[in-house]
Amino acid sequence: MSRRIAYIELDTHAEILANLMKLSEGSEDFSFNFFISEKIAERLSLHHCPENVNIVKPRELLKKINSQSFDLVIIGTAHRNFNIYQKISKKNKIAIIVHNLNFSQSSGFRLFSSVFKKEQLFRLKLLFLEGLLRAPRLYQNADFQLVLDKEISGERQMFFPIFYRKNQGKTSQMPLRIVVPGQASQQRRDYRRILKKMEDFRLSWEFIFLGKAEGEELGWIRKAEKLLAPRLKLRFFTQKVSQENFDRLLNSASVLWCPLQSETEFFSIREIYGRTKMSGNLGDAISAGRPAIFPENYPENDYPFILRESAEVENQLVNASAEDFSGFEFSEVRKEFIAVLSRLLAE
Repeated sequence: MSRRIAYIELDTHAEILANLMKLSEGSEDFSFNFFISEKIAERLSLHHCPENVNIVKPRELLKKINSQSFDLVIIGTAHRNFNIYQKISKKNKIAIIVHNLNFSQSSGFRLFSSVFKKEQLFRLKLLFLEGLLRAPRLYQNADFQLVLDKEISGERQMFFPIFYRKNQGKTSQMPLRIVVPGQASQQRRDYRRILKKMEDFRLSWEFIFLGKAEGEELGWIRKAEKLLAPRLKLRFFTQKVSQENFDRLLNSASVLWCPLQSETEFFSIREIYGRTKMSGNLGDAISAGRPAIFPENYPENDYPFILRESAEVENQLVNASAEDFSGFEFSEVRKEFIAVLSRLLAE
């Protein structure tokens, strides 16, 4: 008899859900039931949901989960609805995918202090209506904590392989195409620096800022576009990019340029890319099968396709070639994925 697993994603990480759905297809050992929000369904264009996909509101989730019997419940994102998840954890074995290690290890006092630093109305809602101060206990008492980057796994955080190479094609378009994936946020990526660097490029390039640009960042991009040399083309978006278009343009890249800030914040709590937080750009590089230029100060890692930016970045972009992605082919990742699930169910 196959073991029953529930996977919950009400918040944000639709691309992780999509990968997991694909990896779990056809398994004789596990059967998944997915509980997702309307927002996630729209993001993945799930207009006609399969039988094992349930679109739910947060207030419906507890009843839906507890009315069935599951061997494991995986929470894809635990950044809100803490009161509901804690109730689910009382009757089920749970695993939580941790996206921000420092946030997951923060005390109730620290979370309370962060309420008044930014987004006060939203954070007050989390405090009074969604059990924010239960978050520390939820994470601490989870049967398993999972991380999606093997470089930040540890004694408490188990590596959960989700990302695999989807794009097998090669690109030979001219001019060479540089894709900068992700929402245009200076807090996450150093767009001012990349726009400045572009001014010195000597060859013909096409740049795609693959994510919604707005506010101050949009102003910088529009100003730079007017000043670029004719040999340089710049494409950007003022609306959210659909998953279909994102994947298509990502796969068309010659190389990815990912000017990550060394630090960012989640809930006003400091996180460090490559140490306490995985960058989504890592998953982008794996999915597209493309080399990616990361900042010089990005932590040491064992990914051969992540290249540290050099002073001569244009030459580096020209010479970057697809490295060995053999460990990230679908069959290899699925084998490891099933092994981890077996371990979670056995312990």
